Formats: sequence, structure tokens, C-alpha cells
Amino acid sequence: MSEVILYACASALLCGLVPSFMKTGVRRAAPSVAAALYATVAFLFAFGAAAISGTLGSLLHIANAALLNLALDGLLDALVWLCLFTALSTGGVNRVMPIHNLAAAGAIGLTALLSHGRVGVWRLCCIVLLLLGTVLMESRQRKERGYQWLLFSCLALAAAAAQIVYEARCLPDVPGSVQRLLATMTAMVLLWCLSAAGKSLNGIKKLQLEDWLFLLLAGVAAGLAGLCDTAAERMGDSSYLLPISCCAFPLMMLFARIFHKEKMPGAAVIGLLLAVFGMFGMLLNV
Repeated sequence: MSEVILYACASALLCGLVPSFMKTGVRRAAPSVAAALYATVAFLFAFGAAAISGTLGSLLHIANAALLNLALDGLLDALVWLCLFTALSTGGVNRVMPIHNLAAAGAIGLTALLSHGRVGVWRLCCIVLLLLGTVLMESRQRKERGYQWLLFSCLALAAAAAQIVYEARCLPDVPGSVQRLLATMTAMVLLWCLSAAGKSLNGIKKLQLEDWLFLLLAGVAAGLAGLCDTAAERMGDSSYLLPISCCAFPLMMLFARIFHKEKMPGAAVIGLLLAVFGMFGMLLNV
């Protein structure tokens, strides 16, 4: 049990670091190039995880229709990462991530819409807490440059919510490590092709060592967080994993304060607490 808690805490800590690393790395890089580098690191971690688990051989037995579904999952991955890097290139972590954090609530609403179902009272209250917390976090923040960050934050939210629903409904019955491998490979290829088509690759020469380092660190932190989650789940008792994962969100705000000097007024702190309570409440209802 103690090892499960340790892995869960490590995952939350690493996830909290990722947005600050992403923002630092994208300062001088084109968002498409930054996302492509991030996807490359994610692919390497996914390949390593599939190799260690011994599931690479199952790639030869996946039907064409299943491959198409996995490729579409990779397309959503690419869209989420591209939108996040674009939003973070002009907006602060404590403005972009609260919007992206609504993905779970968006997925619940989308599922209810597609299945013509109803959202339970408990989940509805949790969603209201999340929305209210996000509004409070956004309403008292300093102004950013333009509204590009808001547009792409909302696009990242929509893509992430759609991906949650798509993965729950449409992904084939293949090992999870293989799913991630093919999805990240598709995202990597798409993002590098987009960078080449947009001539963003020409700007790679302008990147400094610090930019490369933090983009790689963002991918490594996310990859290690995924490995920690997998290790905790394999130990059987993962009941501690999801509640502790809620800590990743306030950690994102803390690291934004440390790395980027992003301040949060009192109303935003209250909003952060409400959002965390909403997240935790939804997990209790799973």
C-alpha cells in the first residue's frame, strides 16, 4: 500500500511540473515544433513501455479498422498538445490549465449528450464546483497578451474531452501499452509533418540549450508520470491513485508561481480549492 501511495504522489508531482516545463520550452520555439518534440519523447516512452511489457508482438495482429481507431486517437493527442503549447506560448499556466482541467467535466457532458442520458445530481454539483472554481481563477488574474491563449485553451479542452469519450467508446480491445504506442506515433508523425508544412522547422536553429532541455523535461516528466500510474495500477490496489492525482492541479499552480512568478489573488485561491473539491467529488462518484 505504501508503494502505491509513493507512486501516486510521484505521478502527481511530475504532472504538476509538466505545464511549467512546457511554457519555458515554448518561449522561443514554434508551438508545432515544441509539440512535435514533446510527442517524440512520449513515443519513446510508449515504445519502451510496450517493449518491457512484451506486447510489441500484438502489433502484427491488429485489424485495419482498429488501426484506424487508434490513429484517430493519435490525431486527438496531436490536437491537444498543439493547442496546449500554442496557448502556453502567450498565456500563463494559471490561466491555461484551469480551462484544460475541465476536460473530465466536458467528457461527462458530452457522454450524456451522445447517449441521451442524464447527469446525476452529485456529478452535476461537482461540475458546478469545477466551473465556479475556474471562473474565480480566471476572473481576477492579470491580463494576458490578446485572446489567443483563451481560444487555444478552449480548443485543447474540447479535444481532451472528446478524446476521453472516444477512448471509452471506440478504442479496440488491445493492450493499453500498444494503444499508447500507436497513438503517440501517429501524433508524432502528424506534428512533424505540420511543422514541416508550416516551415516552422526553420526556427529550430534559433532554439537555445535551455529550450531543448525544458521541452525534453516536459516529455520526460509526463512519460515518468505515466509509468508511475502503470506501476501503481499493477499493484492491484489503485484506490489511492485517483484521489492523490487531484493534487497535480494545485501543484501546477505552485510551480507556475516558482518558475514563472505567476501570482494568484485571493479569489483565485478560493477558486482553486473549489475546483479541487469538484475533481475529488467526481472521483468519489466513479
